[in-house]
Amino acid sequence: MQSDFPNGKLLLNMQILKDELEDKYDISYFHAAQDPMVLIHTQIYYGQSDLDPSYVYIADVKTFDKFPINSSSICIITNGMPKIFEADTCPSPMIIIDNHVPWQHIYNYCEKIFIRYMEWNKDLFYIMNSDGGLYELCVSAMEFFQNPLYIHDDKFNILAMPTWVVGMTQLYVDEKTGKETVPMSTIRRFNISPEYTKTLTTQGAHLWAPAYNPHRVLYVNIWADNNAYRGRLLIQELRSSLKPKDFLMAEYFVRILTIAFERNKFRSDAQNSFEKVLYQYFKGERTEESYLLNRVKLAGWDRHDRYVCLKIIPDHENYSVLSCEKISSTLNIVLDQSFSFIDSYIIYAVCNISKTGFTRRRLEEKIEDFAVSTDVTVGISNPFSDFTKILEYYRQADKALEIGKNKDPENRYFNFSNYTLDYILNHFTNEFSVEAVTSTVISRLAASDKEKNTDYINTLKCYFENNCQNNTTAQALFIHRSTLEYRLKRIQEIGHIDLDDPETRLYIQISLRLTE
Repeated sequence: MQSDFPNGKLLLNMQILKDELEDKYDISYFHAAQDPMVLIHTQIYYGQSDLDPSYVYIADVKTFDKFPINSSSICIITNGMPKIFEADTCPSPMIIIDNHVPWQHIYNYCEKIFIRYMEWNKDLFYIMNSDGGLYELCVSAMEFFQNPLYIHDDKFNILAMPTWVVGMTQLYVDEKTGKETVPMSTIRRFNISPEYTKTLTTQGAHLWAPAYNPHRVLYVNIWADNNAYRGRLLIQELRSSLKPKDFLMAEYFVRILTIAFERNKFRSDAQNSFEKVLYQYFKGERTEESYLLNRVKLAGWDRHDRYVCLKIIPDHENYSVLSCEKISSTLNIVLDQSFSFIDSYIIYAVCNISKTGFTRRRLEEKIEDFAVSTDVTVGISNPFSDFTKILEYYRQADKALEIGKNKDPENRYFNFSNYTLDYILNHFTNEFSVEAVTSTVISRLAASDKEKNTDYINTLKCYFENNCQNNTTAQALFIHRSTLEYRLKRIQEIGHIDLDDPETRLYIQISLRLTE
């Protein structure tokens, strides 16, 4: 593929334009000739003689009839076959769309095609030159190809997989490295397959479609300067059909990845990954908000997506950096739209709920299953919709673990929303004792219960639990309504309170919770 790559330009050809145009229009004729990658944009043709082979010329078929072009290097798109050309002797690379389509519509759509490709190319080079890494490059490519994709190295370790969808290769976490990789059973099958072995020597883009695979895969091998095999890019045909343009663009993308190899973008310890940015931000290192949000954008996320934060602690005592790496990698498989980092054998993570498409209940189910299967305890924050608030919600995940482990030690999963009231109540006693901040009504009622064997504290709790409804409260206590009304009257007399006052009820409810 010919391309002015060193200058950061992505050049197109007629095959790419044909593949894009047929998504919108009926193409009645296509002649590509040699079709080199030389096109930089469109031009309106009105009969001018000074024509540039780097442009595709678009006009109504009548214009080409009046001012015919007889050149094998000039590309033409029009809405009908020009009279001078016969299909078998046409010298020019040409795309002909049904004549009912106005040529202006065709021109505008071609403009959009070039803009889309140029914008993608611009994104790739921006990522390469602004601390972005392999993951960010793959996010941009996945959006462009409209299919899930991933990259593995020569040992089948996953270097980047922006998302996992049903139909893709199942992953597991290697016990020795703690990294995501292809299962050994799959690797053994590849190693004994002559068909697969041949793919390890190919140059350029090819299809991989063995009988046992339910869908086609487009792959491009990645080679080092010394012609050593480094791994490959794989694009899964799961969301949109693969076309010749995808082969051309996959080859181009691998050229970008080759440069990424040369710049050590494939080495997680050398690149300024999003995980590292989060870690630095978490540790209080100076990070401009604009830089943080830029990295969020490079990851394919938006500032105002919905997020949750997690704090994860291994339950066993003999854990290590390796076991933490394994837990972190497993989490990234379970929640593919997440980033995690490790600090002092504790794993911190942020998950983009908007991108996963999970309901809150489904998310909690997956995290609970993850906690049990990996032998960890997990604290999770409330959802939030502004990424710049992430530190505050990491703190929520931390508090959920702290309070939850004390209150419900048998559990492995603690949601801050279940312990918010406990957190608030704990703050009431930071400066004063429980006795100093609770209502004196509680101590008076407790004294009466002790001295006279009354049941005022329990009655009051049940009254609040039943939303201050006399009938349901009496039923819950197995007493007559008149008995309940007498008790409530005595409670108000002893405490000198009015239970019809909302603030009084709230203060007593808080006091009861604190004394527990």
